[in-house]
Amino acid sequence: GLLFGCTSVGGGSSAIPLRQEAEAFLWDTATETVAWQGTPVPGTKTYGRARCAANGLIVGLAGQSWYLLDPATRSTVHVGALPVQRLRFPNLGDLLVGPRQWVIGLGDDAVFAIDAAAREVRVLGTHPSLNSAHGFHATAAGQLFYGSQDSVYRCRLPLE
Repeated sequence: GLLFGCTSVGGGSSAIPLRQEAEAFLWDTATETVAWQGTPVPGTKTYGRARCAANGLIVGLAGQSWYLLDPATRSTVHVGALPVQRLRFPNLGDLLVGPRQWVIGLGDDAVFAIDAAAREVRVLGTHPSLNSAHGFHATAAGQLFYGSQDSVYRCRLPLE
């Protein structure tokens, strides 16, 4: 019954931020109230995509970091550096992938996997076409589809 959301500090060329750092929140859908708000990674200006992992933790992006937030305790249980500098849209995949239930992301010329259970991130592969990738989908069985320039690519992710 909780919905996780996150914010960013900034805007267009004439926007003046009212806050110094971005925040995240849990919305209680039953009571239609904010159940929690806070900063999973203090000092962050931009939170990126977030999704629920198989173990119930929230996997999210914060600047050049990824984090795990426990919605039950409302606390950050892990923060780690991303293995890439520039993320590709939509940053994190929708489905959990493979037997380890990885969260897949794209950045620079790489595809990476976040293992929420092991609290680690690893690069699964690199290819020059990923430098201009925009839009991707990773299936639960480990097929990765993405668009890059005027082509659509498909590859099998190494799941073990």
